[in-house]
Amino acid sequence: MGSTLAVLLVVVVISISYLLRSALTGSRSPVLLIVAVSIIAMATLGAWYAWAESRSVGWTLGYLGVALGTLALATVGWVRGGHRK
Repeated sequence: MGSTLAVLLVVVVISISYLLRSALTGSRSPVLLIVAVSIIAMATLGAWYAWAESRSVGWTLGYLGVALGTLALATVGWVRGGHRK
């Protein structure tokens, strides 16, 4: 379980780093969409599970915050990428 968690954390850190880089530099690529949709899907499912399993408002809002933050970063990166000359 320890190595699986380590690999998952590395993938999450790389994905979030890519989203931040694309938001700052204006990278418009299919990889941006794939990463963003993946994180949004996982965070939304996490929010649903946190609410369905334990009715935990804190974890539910935390997961939804990650989903909305990812959507905002991906949108900024995508829009900026379209305005490059």
